[in-house]
Amino acid sequence: MKNIHSQLHLAVFHTLLLLVIAGLSGCGGGSSDSTSASNSPAAKVLASIAIQPADNRLAVGKSQQFTAIGTYTDGSTSSNLGSSLSWNSSATSAATITPTGMATAVAAGQITITAALGNISGTTTLTIPVTTLVSLSVTPSNPAIAINTAQQYTATGAYSDGTFQALTSAVTWNSSDTSIASIAPDGKAIAVAAGSTNITATLGSTSANTTLNVTPAALHSIAVTPADPVISAGTTQQFIATGTFSDSTTEYLTAQVTWSSLADSTASITQDGKATAVAAGSTTITAAFGSSSGTTTLNVPPPALLLSIAITPSDPVLPAGTTQQFTATGTFSDGTTQDLTSQGSWSSSASSLERSGPGWQGHRCCSGHHSNYRRAWRRIRFTESECDPRNSNWNLGGNLFDL
Repeated sequence: MKNIHSQLHLAVFHTLLLLVIAGLSGCGGGSSDSTSASNSPAAKVLASIAIQPADNRLAVGKSQQFTAIGTYTDGSTSSNLGSSLSWNSSATSAATITPTGMATAVAAGQITITAALGNISGTTTLTIPVTTLVSLSVTPSNPAIAINTAQQYTATGAYSDGTFQALTSAVTWNSSDTSIASIAPDGKAIAVAAGSTNITATLGSTSANTTLNVTPAALHSIAVTPADPVISAGTTQQFIATGTFSDSTTEYLTAQVTWSSLADSTASITQDGKATAVAAGSTTITAAFGSSSGTTTLNVPPPALLLSIAITPSDPVLPAGTTQQFTATGTFSDGTTQDLTSQGSWSSSASSLERSGPGWQGHRCCSGHHSNYRRAWRRIRFTESECDPRNSNWNLGGNLFDL
């Protein structure tokens, strides 16, 4: 009985020991998780926003780009606060600001610029000082332009705080004589006629002026036509000079310009613009008037060579007592043809007669000559009663007489 009680006590003890060990293990695991959680980094949270530049001064009409700098709970900073960042001006009548932080001064005053992201915001002060326009200046001063040309003017304001501001689009422009020149709201003047006019820029009670002088149209360029012609030696080419003026008009200047040829050995030119080709080559033809000039190139190719001469009609039959007109046509190396009938020399050969059949049948040959010694031949046939070799004669015009 005592032995049974001992065994029960031992089993209870083992059970209790296991429960204690399990409890300790659980506590140790909890302690490990707690330690792990305490070692994890804290979430990055935006703590504050600062705006740069701080406490800036800005003149009326000027702009300033502001930047928001965020500082986080971990001490880090960033200027990239995302598209949710909003900008605000406390008085848009004095200064406006865009969603990207660009502020523009409108009127004198002191305003607060705010940048906000969620419930975190930052501010800075923008001061727009009170300034007065002291004077205006207009540039360029007293320019001279030709009719139908333009002149762009610029107006600049000097202020009491020592600053300067471009006011070209803010002033009111005026021309004292619009028949001489008109002026647009952007300060661009257009010359209409020769003469002078006063150009004035006005802003409030302040104004400035300058004189615009309009001169007659000036010669802008000269064109020489035809452009780059090709003519043969011994031939002529009439050139024309056309002037374009500053008012976009054109005028024929052929008789007014001075004509010249760069290479007189290739082609000469008279003062009425007529060029004469002298020899193969190329030359520059120039028409000049004052400081303006125009040019073109005149090309004179080498002379074409006579390649062949053709005599027509071919192999004619002539009854006794009749005549035949022959024509000599030359073909040249440039592919052209030319009637050479009156330019060459003509001859006849009657030395070859032959007997064939009843009576005399034979042939007589004629030839045409040209200065380059090329020759063409044609045969003339005669009937039996026409075969007396004494009855033939040629003239230089290519007419054969059989008597």
